[in-house]
Formats: sequence, C-alpha cells, structure tokens
Amino acid sequence: MTENRMTLEQTIEWLSDAGVDETLGDEAFAWEEIITTTPAPRMEASRVSTSYLPQATMEACQKARLLCQEATNLAELKEKIMNFEGCSIKQTASTTVFGEGKQNPKIMLITEAPASDEDRYGKPFAGKNALLIDKMLQAIEIERDDCYFATILPWRPPGNRTPTESEISICLHFIKKQIELVSPQIIFFLGGSTANHLLEMSEPISKIRGKWFDYKVSKNQTIEALTSFNPEYILKNPEQKAKIWHDLLRIRKKIL
Repeated sequence: MTENRMTLEQTIEWLSDAGVDETLGDEAFAWEEIITTTPAPRMEASRVSTSYLPQATMEACQKARLLCQEATNLAELKEKIMNFEGCSIKQTASTTVFGEGKQNPKIMLITEAPASDEDRYGKPFAGKNALLIDKMLQAIEIERDDCYFATILPWRPPGNRTPTESEISICLHFIKKQIELVSPQIIFFLGGSTANHLLEMSEPISKIRGKWFDYKVSKNQTIEALTSFNPEYILKNPEQKAKIWHDLLRIRKKIL
C-alpha cells in the first residue's frame, strides 16, 4: 500500500463531486450514454519550425537527440538525462524528475513540467497531484501499477514559471524517447500544452480535451492519446471534476 492510497470514503467523495451516480458493478452500465460512440476525427499534426531558435539551443537539441538515439532502455536514458548539461533549468532544479512506473503499461500519463512537490521528491505527480491522480485511477478501477507517469521536462523551471520554447524543444527528445521505450497502450496527456507539444499542434484545451488523437512514435507506429486537464488545474478548479470524469470514462471504455 502506498502513502498516497485513498480511503473508500475519499474515493466516494471524489466521485460525488464529479457528479457520478453510478458505480462499476459486476455488469457494465450504459457507457454509450456517457461517451459518444463516434470516434473523434484524427487531426493531422503540423510540424513546429525550430529555425527561429538560438544557435546554442539548436546545438543542445542535437546533443539531446543523439543521446536519446544511444539509449536502448529506460535505465540508460535516465542516466544520460541526469548527466546532460544542455538545459539551463537543470542548474536551478533540486532533482532530475524521470518517469516511473510499469513498462508496456495500459496508460502512460504525461504532464508538462515538475512543480515544487515533484522537484522535492524527484518523481512525477507527487504530493497533492499524486493524491488526485490516485483518486482518478481508482475511480475507474485502474491500478497505479498498470501505469507509467512522466513529465515533458525533467527539471522544474524556477519559481514554477512557464517553460520557454527553447527548454521544451530540448527536452521533447527525452519524453519522446521515454514514450518509445515505455510503449504504452494509451497516452493520457494532462494539460493542453502537453498535448500540443507532443502532437505538434496549437489548439486551446477546449478544442482538444476529450478527443482521441494518434501520437506518432515512428513512421509505422502510432499510439492513441487523449487529453484532459492537468492535476493542478483541477485542484484549483474543482468544478471541472465532472469533465475529467467523462474523460476517464473514455479511457476506461478504450482499455476494457
């Protein structure tokens, strides 16, 4: 049992706040009444030009790309990222936050950058975020051990500021390699910026939340991905729990 394990009462409270009035019993209830059976249209990802980036950033991107090509497993990739010195935010961060969880999981959950709790504990989705994620997963009967958790950036930006395009451009190589090595069944992007950077789009969260897209791993491989709100947003805006509950149901239906 983990330190973030919820009690039954906490789970029921979270579900109630989300407007849930049905439970998962021995027989499935009418998912189709909650989730549209028509798949969302696939959107063609437009490539983001990096030609405007400073020369130093371009060189750091090249180094990041090369070290990712050399990594053959997650342990090697983690070591290479921890030794990487091409991103300035590493100097102000307390720890390197690398992904954790099961390889070949049902779900890979990804958010953008580590916050203070993640920086303190050195792992993604820590502190209050971890408690919320546990509630979300337990609500749809998904075990934490069946998931993999990661962030786009392995280092916390100073003061939790928004990451710069240069920082993201460098670190995208790291998270893309993690996705390749983890090889999840489904990707759950938590936050609009997370989805936009990895799907190479530029859309508001209102347009992409709750829709399925194909994340391109390679020329011949894609992984289905869904976007919803990030945990910090939900903690600050609990009235949005109902929307993320519907997104969780979409994931639940997909992996049944």
